[in-house]
Amino acid sequence: MTLPFDLPTHNRIKPKTRPMNAMEKRHAAEIAEMGCLVCGRDAEIHHETGSPRQAKNHMHIAPLCPEHHRHGKDARHVIGYAAFCKLLKFDLLDWAKERAERFLRMEAMR
Repeated sequence: MTLPFDLPTHNRIKPKTRPMNAMEKRHAAEIAEMGCLVCGRDAEIHHETGSPRQAKNHMHIAPLCPEHHRHGKDARHVIGYAAFCKLLKFDLLDWAKERAERFLRMEAMR
């Protein structure tokens, strides 16, 4: 079948971010073991950027349970960054950056 116009061609269906490397996976495991920052339950990893337009950084992560990450009425992805930081009473991105720096200092000493 011939179309009366040309379709754009591209050969990409790429993930938005690259996969985690071994060091980032170690950091993620360490962060997830902490438990949810809000309630202490088992946590999954939340990539914090502070803005939906920012690219994910695999080092800027925080532990949140599914309820506080995605599903609950006070979930990070439901109420947004500013409201979630107000709920926590600290800046989540600053917390994630500080934890990443601490992890990198420990890695350098190994």
